[in-house]
Amino acid sequence: MAIKYLLPENGNFYKANLHAHSNLSDGRLSPAEMKAAYKERGYSVLCITDHELLINHADLNDPDFLMLTGYELSVTEPADPRGWPFTKTCHMNFYSPRQDYTKYVCFSPDHYNDHMRESLNEADIPEETYKRTYTPECITEMVRLAHEAGFLCSYNHPDWSLETDAQYLKYKGFDMMELHNHGCAVVGLDEDNAWVYDQMLRAGRRLAASATDDNHNGLPIDHPQTGSFGGYVWIKAPSLDYEDIWNALRYGDFYACTGGPEIESLTLEDGVVTLKCAPARQISMQTARRIAPSVRSTDDAPVTEFSYELTGEEEYIRFTVTGTDGHRSQTRAYFIDELGL
Repeated sequence: MAIKYLLPENGNFYKANLHAHSNLSDGRLSPAEMKAAYKERGYSVLCITDHELLINHADLNDPDFLMLTGYELSVTEPADPRGWPFTKTCHMNFYSPRQDYTKYVCFSPDHYNDHMRESLNEADIPEETYKRTYTPECITEMVRLAHEAGFLCSYNHPDWSLETDAQYLKYKGFDMMELHNHGCAVVGLDEDNAWVYDQMLRAGRRLAASATDDNHNGLPIDHPQTGSFGGYVWIKAPSLDYEDIWNALRYGDFYACTGGPEIESLTLEDGVVTLKCAPARQISMQTARRIAPSVRSTDDAPVTEFSYELTGEEEYIRFTVTGTDGHRSQTRAYFIDELGL
């Protein structure tokens, strides 16, 4: 049996932040300032997902840096009588299939303040507006309409949103979800969402996993509680071309990272899955079952490889690589039928 590369054999890894906010909505830095900060720290891709603003930032592209086009939408329940901090909401990112495609999906004029309206391009606003209601049916329909327009869709920060499994397990169609949201985590929320991801997978949802910043930069970039540079993805793609990067996201050719060891390869041969990585404290494999095979460093000798012969009963597999400092790198889930077993 030929080797199957779960992460592509060829291409390059590109470091990316897929969730960020500029001063065009409720962030503090301009898009140009954000691009400069990320590029200085080794990133190659940035998507500024301003609230309800789908803006093409191609003017910031250069040969070593790509701006993706996307925006964040919200669907919120009627106001809780106790106030906004108690009101449930669903936030999602839509990623455009082309850099210059900025036609809004599910446009709702109720979601704009005066500052945000200044950035709206009237030519991109559809003739019909969309009435959003905080129901699983509406959110699922929004994802479907986004797919019809060619977008990829991400489910964002369930803890900040106050959502429970009674709600999010009814959502259908999301392409990915935030396994980690750094901007929420640094202010004390539990936005390490591996357990939510496994709930989704065990409920039959097939989606990839990202780590993002969701940064607004209300604090200086070098502040201990900055929302920047803590959650990112490594995208494996043939080039930094927009289509190549977008297709890599579409096919799940990336993994989520919060500073953990870099994953070098992930392969399957004769039913044996093998992960190779930079030195780590532990490599573990999560499945739909209670069993989680792993290998852990001993006597201060780090681990760099883990192999496991699959039985076909796992339903899905995904990997967590933990560094000596506790930071993690995590792959998406690969379902057994996807692997041909």
